[in-house]
Amino acid sequence: MTKFVAVAALIAGIWVPYLALLAPLGVVGYFVSAIGMHIRAQDFGQNLFLNATGMLALSIGPLVLDFVRISSV
Repeated sequence: MTKFVAVAALIAGIWVPYLALLAPLGVVGYFVSAIGMHIRAQDFGQNLFLNATGMLALSIGPLVLDFVRISSV
């Protein structure tokens, strides 16, 4: 459900610029929490390094792009 709301907010962010900044910020927070939970559970395998960390790296891109877009307005 969280991922669906994030995708809907990213799409709606095309028309509402500040929503476009908040959506990827929430997604980044989600993956930071996921990494924290993997570390807490001592799961240092593929789930942490490939899945959670990789998705965090990919979700930082839209956050940076949206920040640049909003700051130029």
